[in-house]
Amino acid sequence: MTSSATNKHQPLAPEALYHACDPQQLGFTSTAELTPANLPLGQERALEAISFGVEINQHGFNLFVTGEPGLGKRHLLKDILEVRAGAAA
Repeated sequence: MTSSATNKHQPLAPEALYHACDPQQLGFTSTAELTPANLPLGQERALEAISFGVEINQHGFNLFVTGEPGLGKRHLLKDILEVRAGAAA
């Protein structure tokens, strides 16, 4: 087998590493104008599972959340539960 057959990755030209963005298309002038999302990026499945879990309105059901310390699990759950409690009131 030749080395080119085993190497499936090809080097990119420097101009292929950059994509220009027209700031006029963003719809804001400064990030200070944006409302923070307070949602973890790339955690859609986790958010769906939490949303499903907090909707179970039966005694004896719990949520078990695991992950590395310092990721904001407790803060995220607290925010979600506060929003749900406010909606239920």
